[in-house]
Amino acid sequence: MHRWLSPQTLAIFRKDGRELLRDRRAIFVNLVLPMLLYPVLLLFALQVTQLTQLQPRDKPRVGVVSAPTGLHERLHQAAAGRLPRDVDAAVRSLDLAKPATAVAFEVVDLGTDSTQLGQWAQQLAASVTPSAKVAESLKVAAVTSLRARNLVQALILPDPNCPLPAPTTATSACKLLLLQDGANSDLMETDGLVDRAVQRWRRDVIEDRLRGHRIDVAVLNPLTAHTIGVATTAEAVRTHAAPMLPFIVLVLAVAAAMAPAIDLLAGERDRGTLETLLAMPVRRRDIVIGKLLVVIAAATVAVVLNLLSLGLTAALLANQLTALGGDSVMQGIFAVGLPALALALVMLLPVIALVSAAAVALSAYAQSAKEAQNYLTPLMLVVTFAGMVAVIPSARPSLALDLIPVSGTLLALREALQSAQVPWLHLAVATVANAVAALVLVGWCSKMFDKEHFRYPRLVRAGWGRWAKWRRGQASPDGPEALLVFAVVVLLMTLGGGFLLDAPAWLQATLPMLLFIAAPALGHAWLGAYSLSRDFGLRLPTLRWLVVALALVPLAVAVSLSLGWLQQQVVDVQSLRQAGEAVDKIVGALDATGGLPLQLLCLAVLPGICEELLCRGTLLTGIGRSLGRGWAVLLSALLFALLHQSPLRLVPQAVLGVGLALLTLRSGSLVPPMVVHAGHNALLIVAQTQSWIPDE
Repeated sequence: MHRWLSPQTLAIFRKDGRELLRDRRAIFVNLVLPMLLYPVLLLFALQVTQLTQLQPRDKPRVGVVSAPTGLHERLHQAAAGRLPRDVDAAVRSLDLAKPATAVAFEVVDLGTDSTQLGQWAQQLAASVTPSAKVAESLKVAAVTSLRARNLVQALILPDPNCPLPAPTTATSACKLLLLQDGANSDLMETDGLVDRAVQRWRRDVIEDRLRGHRIDVAVLNPLTAHTIGVATTAEAVRTHAAPMLPFIVLVLAVAAAMAPAIDLLAGERDRGTLETLLAMPVRRRDIVIGKLLVVIAAATVAVVLNLLSLGLTAALLANQLTALGGDSVMQGIFAVGLPALALALVMLLPVIALVSAAAVALSAYAQSAKEAQNYLTPLMLVVTFAGMVAVIPSARPSLALDLIPVSGTLLALREALQSAQVPWLHLAVATVANAVAALVLVGWCSKMFDKEHFRYPRLVRAGWGRWAKWRRGQASPDGPEALLVFAVVVLLMTLGGGFLLDAPAWLQATLPMLLFIAAPALGHAWLGAYSLSRDFGLRLPTLRWLVVALALVPLAVAVSLSLGWLQQQVVDVQSLRQAGEAVDKIVGALDATGGLPLQLLCLAVLPGICEELLCRGTLLTGIGRSLGRGWAVLLSALLFALLHQSPLRLVPQAVLGVGLALLTLRSGSLVPPMVVHAGHNALLIVAQTQSWIPDE
């Protein structure tokens, strides 16, 4: 293979880098201005908040009907932020809020003016609920009454004598009705305070009754709980910042890569300087890599500078908002440590490279700078949504999610920042997935430079696949198309597998192969108007290659068993056993249902056909068209191994994938690798069934 960093590549990198640095206005807008905006916007937000708090406004009104003196007192105390802290455990956490510096709401005694309001509330809260039509009319009448009195909510006690000390006989609990205007924006300010006041008054009533029965009030507090935080402030800040830090870096990288990518490709095309560069005796790959390195460098520098500015802004915020902990929070931010930040930046470098490669490819595909901006705007949206996965609290790294570019890296990085142990396996798989996608995009962009529509962009494009108007589709799919099909397969396997958990074992084994693997590959070929025989090699080979394929089956099994045994000697596989438990259950169920023939059909024949259509058909052909046969063999084999989502089978499947890819290229047909693949699986199943080899 040719060197990726040739002298011509470095010369183009220096040339474009100098041109980018000469544009002082662009540097100021893309690098300096964002750093200045963060603290300025923060100070602006603080000033607006202070001005908002100083604006005169009417206090929310809370009405009470037939409320005793004790409830009145507690409501006034809650409004003024003077509610005692010796409340029961159910609301103790609410009392930790900062006391109000002014009266939060006004308590209004409605007296006898609210008889009808109380009746409506009792009908709505009755054990026998009215019909939907009657209930709706009662609600309309109640909310109209609340708004006529300018009330946010009203507390109604139907029986004023109920809270009195109860007699020795058992009585039913008192009923307190709360009518709320959910459409009133002030409800959020009063709801929590009113609840605390009601809970404190409820405790007062309980204590009065206990004293009436000469029972010590201490029985209400049989247990006192004290929460002691033992983690350092740095660890706590790092854990809470873990979901947002990678996402922020991702958004910054996309924004920073867009401007130089547009300028270095679509911009040069508009200025007419790209034609001069293409006329020079330089390989197209060198041009692409040189420009890509400039975009990656610009995006990385912008991310680092923006992170520094965000860190200083966070420290300023910690000083200004003393309610957040003041110095302790600031110390925690700075005590997160350079190792954590360095890990975040290093692990995100492949993501930055992938985003930069996508920006360069789309900018090269565009006919003008304006069209490039239109293409890169959806790229920002797609990457942002992919990064949102890291913000989902319940999301955890998995081998399936690791294969999704951007999302897998951000999830693994969040896990590394939140846990004591770094998930190196997930980080490695996600990094490889991003690197593969970036390489394919670079290869696609290099091939694009040789196409006629790139050198003459004003020519009318003929469309793609079945939408082509004046010609047939392309001779074969390219790398981005192949990766897109693979991404669809992974997405279908991740989301669709949950719908088959309760299905019979034979459906769990066959439907994913047919619907999630074979169908996307065949659908892509149909939509692209590609020929399965000419473009993907789905044709009968010569008899010689069928004999060679049958002879290679024992060799493939021997290599897989040897690599599996070697892997067990090097790696502790006991911790990885759980990944294969689901497959073992399906195998056992198939054996109980149809015996060995059903196992061979579901686990040997179908995978041999469906997986070869995708991996040696779509992936090998598409990646080979963008990067060449060498990279196509390696990357398609790696994706083939990752598709099985099992660390135990990663190395054997990757080596098997290399052999199957070479066999496909030499024979020119998909049938020989299908025979080897199906025979390999079948021989392993028979050997394990007959106990020729252990179940390991």
